[in-house]
Amino acid sequence: MIKIDMKKGMLTAFTFLSGMTLLAQGVCTNFSYYYADINYPASGGTETDIYSVSLEGEDAILSAIVEDIPNAAHIAYNEMNGLIYVVNGTNGSISTLDPSTGVLSEEVSVSPSVGITVAAFDAEGNLLIGGSANDGKIYVVDLGSNPYTLSDFSDGNDIQGGDITFGASGSLYLASKPEGKLYEVIPGFENTVLGNVNGEVTGIATLEDGGSIIVSSRNNGQFLTYDVDGGFSESTAYNAILNGEPFTLENGDMASGCSERSTSIEGCSDLRTYYMEDAVGGGSDILYSVNFNEMGGADLVELGTFGAGSHIGVGPNGLIYIVRYGSGMLTTWDPETLASVNEVQINVDGSNIGQIPAVVAGDDGFVYVGSQAGDIIYKVDPTTGNATIFGEANVGGGDLVFVDGALWCANRGLGRFFEVNGEGEFDVAAEEINGVANLPDGNLLISNGNLNGLFEVYEPGTGIATGETFETGLELFNGDLASRCFDGNQGSECENFQLFLSANGNQGGDIYRVTLGDGSASLELLLEGLGDPHLAYDEINGLLYIVKGSGDVAIYDPVTDVLSTFSNIAMGDMNVAQTYAAVVTEEGTLLVGSANQNKVYEVNPATGEASNAVDVPVSGGDIIQTNDGDVWLINRSQNRFYNITDGVSQFDVDLNQMYGAAVMESGMILVGNAGTQLRVVDPATASVTETVYNIDINVSAGDLAGGCGDANPEVTPEPGECYVAEAFDYVEGVRSNGGAIATNRTDSTQAEGMPEGIDQLVFVTLGYGGSIKLDFNGAVPNLDGDDLEVVETSYGNPGCDAYPEYADVYVSQNGVDFFFAETVCKSDNGVDISAAGDFDYITVVEIRNNDTLTSTPDGYDLDGVRAIWNCEGTTEEENEPGQSEGDVVQFVTTPSTIINSYPNPTEGQATIEFSVGQTERAVVEIFDMNGRSVETLFNQDVQAGNTYRLAFDGGALPNGIYVVKFVTESQTVIEKIMIAR
Repeated sequence: MIKIDMKKGMLTAFTFLSGMTLLAQGVCTNFSYYYADINYPASGGTETDIYSVSLEGEDAILSAIVEDIPNAAHIAYNEMNGLIYVVNGTNGSISTLDPSTGVLSEEVSVSPSVGITVAAFDAEGNLLIGGSANDGKIYVVDLGSNPYTLSDFSDGNDIQGGDITFGASGSLYLASKPEGKLYEVIPGFENTVLGNVNGEVTGIATLEDGGSIIVSSRNNGQFLTYDVDGGFSESTAYNAILNGEPFTLENGDMASGCSERSTSIEGCSDLRTYYMEDAVGGGSDILYSVNFNEMGGADLVELGTFGAGSHIGVGPNGLIYIVRYGSGMLTTWDPETLASVNEVQINVDGSNIGQIPAVVAGDDGFVYVGSQAGDIIYKVDPTTGNATIFGEANVGGGDLVFVDGALWCANRGLGRFFEVNGEGEFDVAAEEINGVANLPDGNLLISNGNLNGLFEVYEPGTGIATGETFETGLELFNGDLASRCFDGNQGSECENFQLFLSANGNQGGDIYRVTLGDGSASLELLLEGLGDPHLAYDEINGLLYIVKGSGDVAIYDPVTDVLSTFSNIAMGDMNVAQTYAAVVTEEGTLLVGSANQNKVYEVNPATGEASNAVDVPVSGGDIIQTNDGDVWLINRSQNRFYNITDGVSQFDVDLNQMYGAAVMESGMILVGNAGTQLRVVDPATASVTETVYNIDINVSAGDLAGGCGDANPEVTPEPGECYVAEAFDYVEGVRSNGGAIATNRTDSTQAEGMPEGIDQLVFVTLGYGGSIKLDFNGAVPNLDGDDLEVVETSYGNPGCDAYPEYADVYVSQNGVDFFFAETVCKSDNGVDISAAGDFDYITVVEIRNNDTLTSTPDGYDLDGVRAIWNCEGTTEEENEPGQSEGDVVQFVTTPSTIINSYPNPTEGQATIEFSVGQTERAVVEIFDMNGRSVETLFNQDVQAGNTYRLAFDGGALPNGIYVVKFVTESQTVIEKIMIAR
């Protein structure tokens, strides 16, 4: 049985723990109206035109979506999939219309066949249709069957033309001719008459405010609106306008709905939210993990129970910090193992701190707590419980939250946020703030302890409620909220984490790339015989800085295997030696620790110039920067970690021969301890974990370094910039029903140039039986893997199954003889030339619609084709006797060009030198690692045997690797140059 919720005032529906689903959730960012105009051509028959309707000022602007549907069609809009359901008024058969593309599907029949005049979707995605026959029955359509089957929803309805629509509260309204009566339909009861709309009513739809309806009526030049929420009255009229001219409405129908929603939970693929419930009546507190869905549900999973008055924060390490209100005990709790890993007493110089209702974990690894004893905010080291005063605020229940780096204190009873150590404040409408958490879109999630069940969303700074809420199914009273996004930079997860080890002393100073496995680490030798190298990895540029213990530094590119010359590290006239510790900070600064100076220096890796010395006890070990941004010095002889950033924090570990360390992706610290093992230290608990990685060599001294290597990928061959130069021999196919392709889809030039890759009319449609040939501006080389990318337009549909449009790709060297390569679709669009044969290159591609696999109305929509690797130059030669046309285009390679850059690395100024073996035109261009052109240094004819020198000024460019690209008609040569200051 289909259940329709008729409860008044339920503006936000949700998913209870029981799974009961009500209205759609989220903030609507685009509300759409549609009108179906039924007309009767002079030639006979019935046709329907469907329009989108935009309400602008006093006008309703009509824009055609599809025209001349050959029946009296009625419409309903499904918010769940964004499609208009077009119902044949004669027999009830249903097709779908995509309002963004104008694509109309084939009809599916209904059983039993019925004549209909009204149609609407409810908020759960159920389609209701009805007509005057069968005692005015309204049916629910089973869209999962074929043919669609009908079940009774309501009978005895006064259906005479008119239409139905659902209000935001779930009420179903029916408007009926000839008197224009407006009813509220309540299944099983007599319908209530609310009032009268225009007597010629043909269609009704719900307005965006949810409490009004908009009405279309026959022979009328206006759409009329009526208030139905809290009364009934005509309110506004909109003039119907089509193509800039007044338009008279005929018989027709209306539909409306939200066509685009946004929710505050969007934008983070790994949002971890927790709620600590302190229920009415006392007892143990319950910790839940909270999972949101876009239907407004907050699905809660119980993780554990804790003492009453517990408050929480979630740290960047994924651990939950639980603070007891009265005692101030701080428990570090792992939600993965469901176990406590540490427990300390919050104290200042030995004096315990209590009365703590507000807790948040900072990005810096500290826990911030607000105490009602003195209205003081403390910064707490969760490993020791040691606290320092951070600021003051009006602490009264509530919570703490960071907004754009500033700490705010929410006062429960006042409903007010106070900026800690600042003057800002704002109020919210939540009556009883018991917890606050950050959401991915920057808004605040507040648990309102007013015995309601809602988490509510507010804008920080203004306190404005967005209208979005999430139902928990709980009776919220006391408790706390905490959340954190673990996506890093919103989807910028590292795909190429790099880890390096140097083995000094008896191992000779070799450098390895390290791959961690299950309990072991494999080693790949990169460099050998460097004596006493120590390592620091630069994530920004993908470079490894090698610092010898003797006080020398060099730069190594692990991708190109290029090692610069070593430079002496010196601060002024003083050489810096015994340099056993190094790290590159997230800002790109190389820090080097000197044991004989007991200082850490900032060092220019290109020159060795040292500056900004800081006093620290350097003794072997290493320097690292943890994920919270703090820089730590590891002292080998003391087994101690010193926090250089705050100058205060330190902790000891049970490892007495630490020679190097690297921070892993997880935030854990990988430590090299003398011997054949690598150990793992958890910075949150300041303890050595049980994780061990065995290595095949015995290391007594050396170093570790690691980081994300996405900045320095393999760049040869270079990504392509070659696209279709000319489209020709376009054979226009037909639609699946045999009809003609729409004229605005048959422009073959749309396939030329760079594919736009957007959901607009930027494509040419092949149609069934259709094909097109595409000529490139040069020869596309056949290299390893895919060589071509065929771009298809699918209007937001993600893959081949969702949008079954397929095409067969043929390739040719001469434009005459074509060979089949592969069949492509939206999400499988790569083509390897080798699949067609043993060709060194191709110059022309033919795309043919695959009529067997394709099932959409128009067939394959071709946006364009990209050569994944740059097209090479081609030459034409006279045919030798017996030579076919297929042999005319050939690659001419002249590998005698020599190109060098010096100095390399450079601080900015460099000379690019090249000599050529053939007289021809040459271009020398500089690119960054994202493929963007930085500068064209040379563009003119060159003479064979000559040497050319070009001045390159990269002083204004950031540090990193740059590509020097030398191009002639016969060849392309790539050189890399490194800028390091």
